[in-house]
Amino acid sequence: MNGASTMTAARAIDECPPAGRFAAHRAAENGACRPDERPVQLELVIPALNEELRLGPSLAAVCKHLVTLSFSARVLVVDNGSVDATAETAAAADSAAVPVRVIGCRDRGKGAAVRAGMQAARAR
Repeated sequence: MNGASTMTAARAIDECPPAGRFAAHRAAENGACRPDERPVQLELVIPALNEELRLGPSLAAVCKHLVTLSFSARVLVVDNGSVDATAETAAAADSAAVPVRVIGCRDRGKGAAVRAGMQAARAR
């Protein structure tokens, strides 16, 4: 998967909603923002920029492997401004066995996307 990507404001992104001054910090400490999320031991960060065609098969292969592990895992795709359906393709790979989150990154570049993913990762 080449590149990193930032989602535009028009696309929906999964981010921790602020609910008080320290809500995001508390959510990160607890390992989840949404009450329905289970804690995971591994969160795989994948930066993506215009990867609509390759991302589906790649995520399928990654999830097929992650489901065989003896610990829980999740995939975090960081869209860094794709103009194709990268975010929608990643969101379509979400499953109960291996959850796939999609977030956006305001800053351009692969390094910025990796950094945003590492900061957003909530694995323990």
